[in-house]
Amino acid sequence: MPKEINVIALEFGGQSVKAARVDPTGNLTGPYRFELDEKNPPTFDKFVYGFKSVVQKAKGNYDIAAVGVACPNLYVSEKIIFHLDQKPTYGHVNGKPLREHILEAAGCDELFDIYDAGAAVKGELWKGDLPKKGRHTFLTLGTGLGAAFVFNGEIIKGELGAPESGEIWDLQYNGKNLEESAGTAKVMVRIYEGMGGTDSEIKKGNIKRLADIARDSNSFEYYLAQNAFREFGKSLGGALAFACSGFKPESFVLSGSIAKAFDLFKETTMSSYLSHAPVSGDTGPVFIQSRLIDRNGLLGAAYIAFIEMVMSIC
Repeated sequence: MPKEINVIALEFGGQSVKAARVDPTGNLTGPYRFELDEKNPPTFDKFVYGFKSVVQKAKGNYDIAAVGVACPNLYVSEKIIFHLDQKPTYGHVNGKPLREHILEAAGCDELFDIYDAGAAVKGELWKGDLPKKGRHTFLTLGTGLGAAFVFNGEIIKGELGAPESGEIWDLQYNGKNLEESAGTAKVMVRIYEGMGGTDSEIKKGNIKRLADIARDSNSFEYYLAQNAFREFGKSLGGALAFACSGFKPESFVLSGSIAKAFDLFKETTMSSYLSHAPVSGDTGPVFIQSRLIDRNGLLGAAYIAFIEMVMSIC
């Protein structure tokens, strides 16, 4: 049995539950995924079986010192109880404690949790591209719209122009909350359908397929897909100007499944942001695609576990 310290990082996301084994240097084994389907949400027992299976795959034959868990808001920390009425995939899970199931799967007694955007930020600060100095906004673009406002390496709320909640998804914009207006898969699907798109998989939210079409000039819907991403960028840039320009970020670091296609909407996002929130004297904030898109939340959850274990010893 290996002697080095290992933790399990567990991330509950909108489309899947991911687990990985992580060592103190940030080496990550995995991730292993339990896929979620909002059209057919799992029962509580199936959900527990699914995430326990990926935790046990990540664990392998290693001793695990602790579990770090990245949880979607809203949740109760003490027992890891979700209250996610806005996420259909969690419909049968809401209100039921998960802590003991997680610890049982990992075979350990220590669990440390953090909300999902916070976990992703910690992962970026540890092993990614988020600068440790200055003002920066971290975004996750996927089934939901996550955000964190970071000043000198710390997440802030209600300060320096950041929203009181530290989130932007629930801000009202164009008569809807921001998550319904910009930056999410449902917005992309709405744009695609409005342009006459016909692909059934894309209509179900398969943004990767749309990106593949937008990169293939021989595809039947190539121009439509290209235009859909451009329109998505326009709406995202305007929304970010509305929600974030008071904070005056030096950079936006984009993560989440849709950020994998950032090359297809970067230009229109930047120009739209500047047209809605012009910055005197320079070109405005830098937009960066995270290179840890599939790993920052897991790395952040692991980082919290390592830090908390050290603190408990001191």
